[in-house]
Amino acid sequence: MLAPNALRLLDSLGLYQQLRSRGFNFSTVEFRDEADNINDKWQMGNSAKYGYDALRITRPAFLDVLRAAVDERGVKVKYGARYSHVVEESQQGVTFQLGDGSQIKSDILVGADGVYSEVRKSITPTIEPIYSGTLALIATIKRRFANENTNQTNKPPQTTFFHGQSNALLVLPQEHDGSQASLGTQRKYPEQSREDWVHLGYDKDKLYDLFMQDASK
Repeated sequence: MLAPNALRLLDSLGLYQQLRSRGFNFSTVEFRDEADNINDKWQMGNSAKYGYDALRITRPAFLDVLRAAVDERGVKVKYGARYSHVVEESQQGVTFQLGDGSQIKSDILVGADGVYSEVRKSITPTIEPIYSGTLALIATIKRRFANENTNQTNKPPQTTFFHGQSNALLVLPQEHDGSQASLGTQRKYPEQSREDWVHLGYDKDKLYDLFMQDASK
């Protein structure tokens, strides 16, 4: 989900209209209880106040637009390279080494390499990330708009946080017409090794069971 401050930056790069047409535009998130009562609303965007509504867009669609933009601007992207460590840092820039031994000098080095960030370790080598004990689960579903009984077209769902007695479910419409929705929830889960996390990501049966845990409550 991209808020107006992010969309303003992307607009300055000439990318907003492309992104807007490929994502779901909305302004608020509703909070509902198990009786479907609205208890609160959060404003995520507002075109009248901030110039932009919020935007929910899938990562593949977002990356497609970014890749096309860097190609158009002649920016070279090196895929399959693994960062190793910082060799030298000064007011003139930073030199860092890749896993194959080659070195690159740049004005800046951005650490956007996730929870196991090697770049972060270069800056704060004594700080280790601590697992929160909570596992986020997300499923993507397609939504039927046509009502077979009435031949009426249903509106896309609102971005909503449902809170039950023992569970919560976040519904995030996506695609420009809201024809898909991501369903997100959380579960307490013990810490795993990096390899075990990868294995869990491919275990669809276990992920399904975790997602449906206490679904009736």
